[in-house]
Amino acid sequence: MNFQSCADNIDIFFKIKKDVCIVSVKSRLERNGSSCKFTAMKADKLTSNHDISLVDKSLVDIRGDSVRQKKIRESEGVLVEKTCQFLNCRIGEKFFLDDIALAMGTNRSKLAACFKRVLSIGVFEWIRKQRMLKAKSLLLNSDMSIQIIGFEVGYENCANFSTTYKKYFGMSPRQQRK
Repeated sequence: MNFQSCADNIDIFFKIKKDVCIVSVKSRLERNGSSCKFTAMKADKLTSNHDISLVDKSLVDIRGDSVRQKKIRESEGVLVEKTCQFLNCRIGEKFFLDDIALAMGTNRSKLAACFKRVLSIGVFEWIRKQRMLKAKSLLLNSDMSIQIIGFEVGYENCANFSTTYKKYFGMSPRQQRK
């Protein structure tokens, strides 16, 4: 059974039963082909109230999985937000992933995976980006030397700071300041 006929069977089944669940179930089924096949198979074989209750149970299971997935995404978002706040307050410090994870009450693998899923970038790429944004702000709005700004945003070596800055903004810190 291909996906299109599977989706058609689900539509037919729900038009017979009720229109209430069409959107939520169909969107879940579009992402998960195996659930689609299972539910369509059940829908094809509806012959009694017992069969209808089996389909109802499978749909409740699908909706339950969706709710659990949403809660996981929300908790990942909270972890990433909490981590970002923690790091922003310490943007000039040297970081190790294990230490960040420990401070956040999680492990390095989970923290790294959450950052990738929520922000689509890694932890250290996010830190680098925040450092560069702060450096740009300091360059434009203060009289601090370029070397001091580099130290402020966590670079011990002024040359490394300048190289990274140029990669991000297409100009050196000195050019930015002019």
